[in-house]
Amino acid sequence: MPVTVSARHVTLDDRLRTRAGEVLDRLGRLGGRVLGATAVFDCVAGIPWVEVRVHCRGGRVLVATAVADNHRRALDKVDRKSRRQLRRLHTRPLALRHASAAT
Repeated sequence: MPVTVSARHVTLDDRLRTRAGEVLDRLGRLGGRVLGATAVFDCVAGIPWVEVRVHCRGGRVLVATAVADNHRRALDKVDRKSRRQLRRLHTRPLALRHASAAT
């Protein structure tokens, strides 16, 4: 699974970049339908901000964002949000997923 970690307007240290890679790898193992994941670190108005995009089969893209006191805490928040989204995607009945497409 391809994993991308990028930063805009900030410089990431190696420990945070490694941690982000580990988080994205774990997300890939959590959902069997994950094709790739991207983490973007930014600083918006001086506030650390993180966005994670998880690309799943079927063209589905799950996006989670978080802000916190530092990038590490924001990464932890976005990890929890992404896990919840993946669990909901996999536990939702198939009939409900495609009900909107049938109408």
